[in-house]
Amino acid sequence: MASPFEGRPTRLTQWPAWGGVALTLVACFVLLLGLNMRRGLNHDEHQFVASAVLMARYGLLPYADFPYFHVPAQTLLNAALFTVFDRFLLTARLVSVASSWLSLALLFGLGFVYAPYSRRGARFGYALAGVATLMAAPMFVHTSGRAWNHDLPMMLTLLSLAAFLQAVQPSRSSPPSMNARTAAWTAVAGALLGLAAATRLSYAFLAPAFAVGLWFWGVEGGWRARAQALFWLLLGGLIGLAPVWWALWVAPEGFLFGNVVYNLRLNPLYYAARESAASMTPLAKLAYLGDVLRQKPVNLMLPLLFFITLPLALPRLRTRMAIPLKMTLLLLPLALFSAMSPTPSQIQYYYVLYPLFLLGVFFSAATWPRRQRWTGALLGAAALASVPFVAVQYAEGVTTLAQPAQWRPEKVHQRSQGIGRLTEGGRLLTLAPIYALEGGATIYPELVTGPMAWRVAPLVSPAERARFGFVDATELEALLAQHPPRAVLTDFEEDDAELEQVFIDYARTHDFTPVPLPGEGVLWLSGVAEWNEAIRLGGVELPNRPLSPGETFVATLYLLKRGTIERDLNVLVRLVDAQGFEAARSEGWPYGSPTSAWAEGVMWPDGHRLTLDPQTPPGVYRLEVSFYDPETLAPFGGVEGVGYVVVGQEAVQTQSLEPLATFAQGLDLLAVDVGAAPWRRGEQMVTLRWRPSQRLDKSYTVFVHLLAPDGQLAAQQDRPPLQGFYPSDRWLPGVAFYDAYSLTIPDDAAPGLYRLSIGLYDAESGQRLPLLRPEDGVDAFQAGAVEIK
Repeated sequence: MASPFEGRPTRLTQWPAWGGVALTLVACFVLLLGLNMRRGLNHDEHQFVASAVLMARYGLLPYADFPYFHVPAQTLLNAALFTVFDRFLLTARLVSVASSWLSLALLFGLGFVYAPYSRRGARFGYALAGVATLMAAPMFVHTSGRAWNHDLPMMLTLLSLAAFLQAVQPSRSSPPSMNARTAAWTAVAGALLGLAAATRLSYAFLAPAFAVGLWFWGVEGGWRARAQALFWLLLGGLIGLAPVWWALWVAPEGFLFGNVVYNLRLNPLYYAARESAASMTPLAKLAYLGDVLRQKPVNLMLPLLFFITLPLALPRLRTRMAIPLKMTLLLLPLALFSAMSPTPSQIQYYYVLYPLFLLGVFFSAATWPRRQRWTGALLGAAALASVPFVAVQYAEGVTTLAQPAQWRPEKVHQRSQGIGRLTEGGRLLTLAPIYALEGGATIYPELVTGPMAWRVAPLVSPAERARFGFVDATELEALLAQHPPRAVLTDFEEDDAELEQVFIDYARTHDFTPVPLPGEGVLWLSGVAEWNEAIRLGGVELPNRPLSPGETFVATLYLLKRGTIERDLNVLVRLVDAQGFEAARSEGWPYGSPTSAWAEGVMWPDGHRLTLDPQTPPGVYRLEVSFYDPETLAPFGGVEGVGYVVVGQEAVQTQSLEPLATFAQGLDLLAVDVGAAPWRRGEQMVTLRWRPSQRLDKSYTVFVHLLAPDGQLAAQQDRPPLQGFYPSDRWLPGVAFYDAYSLTIPDDAAPGLYRLSIGLYDAESGQRLPLLRPEDGVDAFQAGAVEIK
């Protein structure tokens, strides 16, 4: 960064020891990371995380395939990362933590460069005190590091300001000429600001400050030179807005509806109907900000420091060294307008002001006629006065870092994995989509925004709801009849309790089994099986990874008493393959209590420890459950298949394998084995290897067709996978398995090259599952030629 006056060190070799700088920045990162590994999940985070998962996992697009109420850059970044990392909340928070940390690093660097001291140690302490005061502001603590879209645009804006200052070079006695260097830095500033606006739309309101600063203080020459500078700023801005242009190209109506109609009409109407005390009008928003400052006075520290240091800088406001300060003065009212633009006001919206207040302090002190040292004392005192108010929060966060299992994103992930095991990756009805998606389950795209779209849906006309992917309570039953949920997930957010009541009513009406989750949340499970209308199985929790022969695992049954049980029944749990081979069994009273003592309507968890036979061959196994009277051995109802596990480590060693073809819903065909060639007439075997990446929406029939050289069907076998033993809607995501098919080659088959055609279809409708890649085909994969002699 260029120096605003002579004598200021600008070369990196004149900076304090790199060890001290590195230690300071590492400490800032550790504090931010700890803070955000400890704090709970906020319901606003669902929209930014869940929308990115739908993009990364299913290829769905915001605005076109589901509603989304922000500009897309944050979600595009998250989606790119989610193709690599499966801990979605953790990844999204790390993006925000890294963005916030880079902002602090930049502010630290600017504080050092603009410090009114000549000694490097004093500059270091001055910059550190400023950053510490910012980190102690409750506004910063509340906002920074969450999986929101606040930290990334703030970092981009600070980088844009730094690039702008490089372009105008305030250390010069006169404006720079319009040359390649000036044009490049100006374009970079515009691109960074455009990208900030593509991350959070309200940052677009900061653009006039850069345009005004460039026109009046940017380059020497007449209006032509200034117009050229503005051209480069605009060009960079248009490039930075590329995510917005992409969204407008993909779904222009959906983009405008989500960013204009929702924010300017629907959200204000929702809060107005609730007679919310949250601020709505401009005066009320200012009053809200005043309340925030009054309730937490530490928020006043940086604004007060700025207004104390500013008056002494005003006499030199006309000098070029004051350009950074003048830019800050231009940015602050626009930032306030930006913070007040959403309705109603929230504390995090005013976060944008605080880095600018700190810059105002740095830039004001740098322009004073004399290097008055007491500004450092002011910053030091502010830091010492502020830090104790947040020291406990940061200290608790640092303590949490030593226990990764206690990190809140990790707790969310582990709870989500449990939900995924209980639902076998099925579809969940919920306003907390992160918990479903992190567990491998699917959600309704209409509810990807958490409570945001659901709560305003009644304010939208039926036609608009259909067009933009909304659903309200009057349409919910029809949606769920078409796509029934495996479970309903509720009770994570008190703020959403009223909105969730419709979901709870649905679960109760359709006789779902409530399973309280550890810590928080209730998972309402649709019935998996039932015995004599007296015992219902809501769900079963099994390992969602392949098992090894000889391994011991636990199967937990979630049982509900629905009618009279006169005897104490035994439960028999067996693990069998498609040929009936029994790999493990457990039988006896249900865990902890005889069936006669069960309370009606109360869920009862029944755990069974099963040990696989050491000689268990690899393959797919089904868990079968039955009840019987131990005295008479009379069965109580039938034998029900309730879940699946896969045995054999080879099943998980397929993640790096490239599929031969990929069908819709992420189903990979990894291999087609036709045995020895050439084929002879009679029975021939074709072995397929499948790898589902997600839960399929229904039970499909697989077809293997042999096509003669003239294209006619020569042989075929159409049947459910593994002879119906392992239906496709029960396949375990990420776990590969083999399935063999028999083709009978007719005696009169002519010799020649035959082709294998492989695919899946819905037996009820006949509709085939399409292929995703055009080069693989439309709805059947041509697996290559087979010679028949």
